[in-house]
Amino acid sequence: MELTELSATALSQAIHARRVSCREVMQACLARIARVNPLHNALVSLRDGDALLR
Repeated sequence: MELTELSATALSQAIHARRVSCREVMQACLARIARVNPLHNALVSLRDGDALLR
C-alpha cells in the first residue's frame, strides 16, 4: 500500500513509530500530485518540491 493511501490515523501511527519519516510522506504526496494532477488539474499553484521538503 502506498503512503498516500493510508488514513490520517495510520499515517500518524507510522510516523510516531518511526516506520516512515515526515520527509518520506511529503515525497510520496509530491509524487502523487505529479502523477495525478495533470489529469485533474486540481492544483494550479504548487511551491517547489525542494522548498516544501525543507
